[in-house]
Amino acid sequence: MARALRQDARFQLMDLLRTLAATAVVLNHARDLLLQDYQSHISSYSLKAFYFATGLGHSAVMIFFVLSGYWITSSVYSDLVEGTWSWRTYLIARITRLWTVLLPALIIGGLCDLAGRYWLHLPIYLGTSGSHVLNFDVATRLNYRDAIGSILFVENVITAPFGSNSALWSLANEFWYYIWFPGLLVFWRSKNATSFLFLIAALATMYLFNQLLPGFLCWLIGAILFHISRIARVMDLCKKSHILTCASLLFVGSIVVSRISVISQSASDFCLSVTFASWLLAMMSRDLGYLHMKSLVWYGRRASFSLYAIHLPILLLLVGSFKQVRLSASFTGVGFCVALTALMAFVAAIFARYTEAYTARLRSLVERIIRLPDQKLALPHPNGATGEAK
Repeated sequence: MARALRQDARFQLMDLLRTLAATAVVLNHARDLLLQDYQSHISSYSLKAFYFATGLGHSAVMIFFVLSGYWITSSVYSDLVEGTWSWRTYLIARITRLWTVLLPALIIGGLCDLAGRYWLHLPIYLGTSGSHVLNFDVATRLNYRDAIGSILFVENVITAPFGSNSALWSLANEFWYYIWFPGLLVFWRSKNATSFLFLIAALATMYLFNQLLPGFLCWLIGAILFHISRIARVMDLCKKSHILTCASLLFVGSIVVSRISVISQSASDFCLSVTFASWLLAMMSRDLGYLHMKSLVWYGRRASFSLYAIHLPILLLLVGSFKQVRLSASFTGVGFCVALTALMAFVAAIFARYTEAYTARLRSLVERIIRLPDQKLALPHPNGATGEAK
């Protein structure tokens, strides 16, 4: 019972972090679309802090990668131990999880873009406002090729993300990491014909989509975190207060480094992932019974993916409807950014109620429809027995 409670507290912490990371991405995009870039003449420390905090959108995505690596490794490993893991079940679970949110998000995003670009003729859609997240004419990406590419998770690899929703670039990373990790792990654990085919597929796409490899290293940090967190001696060591203090300082330091660009983006992402995982490990070793932010925990579990997937096209339509965009830094502008972020969180919660909430039902439906051979795999037993479950 105590172990189950500790596990539940860990998951609550991670769900809370998902909420915070998704909010950081939205706030980053809201500030970029609405306010000008940081200017050295800004004297207010409050505004300086706001610009620093709203520049953490990319870092938040790396945090998502680490958390995703932990969750997926936990799921795959648990199923292998129980002898219930199969490629069929796993792929259906992953694809339905993504498509349940992605497909409606693409439709809504496309409608928003069509309305803003061709009906309202808003200038922001031309990509000339100076925004970093929208530096292209949206019309060039409202086509079937980019739509299909986004559906098949090859955006920013073969095609561009569909419409204005450039935030969807990370879904291509996530999907292929979902393939690569078990493709390597399962073949190592059970060298049968099916596992060999998926290994070849993983290696081939790693070669073809090699630009995704730096992010995969960050994702694997989450996989390593899962295995380390299962070592009792390590967790006992991490309970010491100075370990958490050092991990916190390193994590904050890596965030600062990522903002001042003193090293390459890939190196910065890797350092951030390692230090975040170290901090999270130290937090997981402690008694998290004080975690009472239930609404944020719930949001991270039920709606953070929806918030990430749907916010940008809606945000763009709202900001583009203003008479002016890319305003000078001011506390009024900060208030607008915060209000828009809160609005996006509310809209995403409603969206999630009719999409994410039905993931399990859709998964069950697809499993009933797709009746392919379902070979179960398990980890090898200590006595040397086969890892193939009966």
